[in-house]
Amino acid sequence: VRVIRLPLWPDHSRSAVRRMLNYFSFAVSAAILGPLLCGRQDVMYVWHPPTTVGMVAWVIHLLRRVPFLYGVHDLWPESVVAAGMMRGGPLVKILNGLQRFVYSRAHLIGVVSPGFIPHLESKRIPRSKVHHLPDWADEEVFHPVARDEDLAKTLGMTERFNVVFGGQLGIAQGLDTIVE
Repeated sequence: VRVIRLPLWPDHSRSAVRRMLNYFSFAVSAAILGPLLCGRQDVMYVWHPPTTVGMVAWVIHLLRRVPFLYGVHDLWPESVVAAGMMRGGPLVKILNGLQRFVYSRAHLIGVVSPGFIPHLESKRIPRSKVHHLPDWADEEVFHPVARDEDLAKTLGMTERFNVVFGGQLGIAQGLDTIVE
């Protein structure tokens, strides 16, 4: 797999301004350099969020006539508002409009949760365009196993409250709830 890295403003802070610089700097780099560097494609798989990547996919589609599948892994801007990173208001309305624009231009939309489907339908996205594409793991490798007391002792996990989280740890995941 050929990986093309693009310049961007790096940031993963709580600052809305710096985070927006991160999203928009990538969008500008990808919209300008993507069509020049990516070569010939049959289809684009675009991982969402943020909304700006969907806008880039639409621009590349216009320039290169490449259809795109929009992989929705989180609902935007709803998740950002729920995480407390943004409040409702004009910016959220603009983001909602941009998101509806991208949803309507995507050739197909893949959602990781079946619960996302009614949400997209409420935004007037045709059900025929939306498909459930769950994240997956190789069940031959990752599967439930019986408790191993010897391993628990070795790791110092006996007689304690243990938490295992397999996923992203960020502001939106509320890790402080587990710690509290």
